[in-house]
Amino acid sequence: MGSQAYAFGIEKSSQNNLLQILWDNTSDFVIEVDQDGNCLRLNKVFPEDSIEQLIGTNLFAKYLSVEQKIIWEKLKPKLLQQGSLEDLELTIDFANTILWQCKLFLLEPGNPCSTILILAKDVIQPNITQSTPLLSDKYHRNVFETIKDGIIVTDLLGNILEVNPAYSALMGYSRKELIGKKANSLIHPEFIQDIKNMRNQFLATGQISVESVQLHKDNKTKIPVEINSSIFTQHGRLSLLTVVRNISTRKEAELKLRLSEQRYCHLFNNSPDMVFTIDLVTEKVMDCNQTLLDKLGYTRDEIIGKSHFNYFDEKSISEGRLSFSNWLLDKEAYEAERIFLCRNKNKIPVWIKCSGMKNEMYNVLYVVARDKTERKALEQQMENLQREHHLKLAHVTRVSAMGEMATGLAHELNQPLSAITNYLHGCIRRLKNESHDVEAMTKAMELAVTESQRAANIIQSLREFVKKKKHQPQFLEIIDEIHEAINFVQFRSKHACVEIDCVGEKLLPKAYFDKIHFQQVIINLLNNAIDAFDTPASSDEEFKISIKIDYHETLNVFITDNGSGISKQAITKIFDPFYTTKAEGMGMGLAICHSIMEKNGGTLSLHQTGPAGTTFALTLPCKDI
Repeated sequence: MGSQAYAFGIEKSSQNNLLQILWDNTSDFVIEVDQDGNCLRLNKVFPEDSIEQLIGTNLFAKYLSVEQKIIWEKLKPKLLQQGSLEDLELTIDFANTILWQCKLFLLEPGNPCSTILILAKDVIQPNITQSTPLLSDKYHRNVFETIKDGIIVTDLLGNILEVNPAYSALMGYSRKELIGKKANSLIHPEFIQDIKNMRNQFLATGQISVESVQLHKDNKTKIPVEINSSIFTQHGRLSLLTVVRNISTRKEAELKLRLSEQRYCHLFNNSPDMVFTIDLVTEKVMDCNQTLLDKLGYTRDEIIGKSHFNYFDEKSISEGRLSFSNWLLDKEAYEAERIFLCRNKNKIPVWIKCSGMKNEMYNVLYVVARDKTERKALEQQMENLQREHHLKLAHVTRVSAMGEMATGLAHELNQPLSAITNYLHGCIRRLKNESHDVEAMTKAMELAVTESQRAANIIQSLREFVKKKKHQPQFLEIIDEIHEAINFVQFRSKHACVEIDCVGEKLLPKAYFDKIHFQQVIINLLNNAIDAFDTPASSDEEFKISIKIDYHETLNVFITDNGSGISKQAITKIFDPFYTTKAEGMGMGLAICHSIMEKNGGTLSLHQTGPAGTTFALTLPCKDI
């Protein structure tokens, strides 16, 4: 049989183990032949007279039919290549015995002269499971029936002889459907080869332990399983006991762990921050990402296994050792400023955050370092973007406000234009009547010029108000700016029968503020106050908006209306973007005003509100008196 029985994976000296058990105990037929089919050895299942008759006989030449010989010649190259053939529909009819469902193995795969081992059944011999039940012992039967793992009993050719209820439930088959099936037919096709590859291990040790995937009866559901098999003797014949454990939960946990590790590796390797880990026992760097290498200019070999203090300046080293010692005591994450030293001697100020684990399993400190130079540049970039965004929003709200005030603005322009028309018509009449009152005509012309200048000023104010421009704070006469803002809403206030008055102390400092922004805040607050009067204009009640300006350490403006007030629900959200109590409101007016005041160094707050009205308070940066 050669120096090694490779089909069983055992040395010749140990063949008296499983191989000898196989020869002496199995109720199946076992034959060893050479590659031409000459019989070399048979087990004791054969009658003694048959053994003497068959040894040395070419079984394939003598006992195979013409058709069977053709099948054998086609399959022989496959056997020599793979080392085994299963479920071979090869019928050998001799000595009143018909062998079928043969399994063929090369005893020495790779050896061109290897002999062949044939395992087969006698189709005439009754199936032992039909006459004698397996696991007839009551105790073992109870275990077999109640254990939660699936159990399969098969013969050595892989035919299922018995299954327990747990395996039937796992696979979706009834016991009756499983008995007689090939055990390998229940393995998912993608994993059949893995099972075949374990055959040698099984034949060598009598046991097998492997993970595989079985296919549910629905032909869709994959069931990850752990398979443990061993040989046992039942009623004088060898059988195979296989325990099948469902490991779906474990596989799901392993998958989640792998995904978690992949996410960690992705974040670690692709982080724009410098990241490295430190072994808390040796205080050496365990790993680092590419960002750290790029920033410091070192190779991975120059970092890994070295003390992380090698890459800090002297002050950072002393501070770092103290922080490191404190962390070992309380295990609390900490943040600190440090200075990294690059390979080219450049220094990089960084902000580091350290956290880690120290227990019986893990002794790792995780360090994330962010370049403060880049951080400051990023913060400046964000600030510039926010400022630009603020200017755009402010511009949009001004344009929106101009749309709402269009009718009033038309009225404002109509007055000087009408006056100019009247003055010019008067001059024309005098000229036609040959009344050359030069003084009167000169006065009329002067008044026309004044009105035209007034119209031009209104248009210029409108242009400046809606123009998109950079933030330009300047010193402003606060009362003049408020009166100019009142002119913008005058038509709306008159239409709503709302009186607006402005009172200020005599000595007021100049406000340091962007002119257009200040007018935008005042106009928005006045429009909101006008909207607060929800009583019809025909009511006898007098509606008022009062503006009071005073100076007590700060320059203050109070805008008060005697409208309906603000609800308690709205008070806390009144300055939130997109929050509005108006049916067609955008919810941006007060939010923009609040932002404008902060950008210019001032404040806007809801001073008081109630049934008697609402007061908004503004504080403005100013020039000392």
